[in-house]
Order: sequence, then C-alpha cells, then structure tokens
Amino acid sequence: MAGGGLTLGFAVALAGVLAAVRSRIPEEADPELYRTNPHLPVD
Repeated sequence: MAGGGLTLGFAVALAGVLAAVRSRIPEEADPELYRTNPHLPVD
C-alpha cells in the first residue's frame, strides 16, 4: 500500500516537472500546444 502511494506521489511530481518544462518551451517549439492555445492566431 505504501508503495502505491509512493508511486502516485512520484507520478504527480513528474507531471508537475513536465508541465513546468513545457511552460518554458516557446510555442513554436511545441506545435500541439500552439494549436490548442486559443489566444494565438491560427493560419
């Protein structure tokens, strides 16, 4: 049971790190993020 909790905590931490890294990537470097951002003009 403790192992499952540790895995869940690690997954949450990893997701947070990935989100932080993605937020620093310019939109041009992340086409999917660029397409799903409603505030950017779409050709």
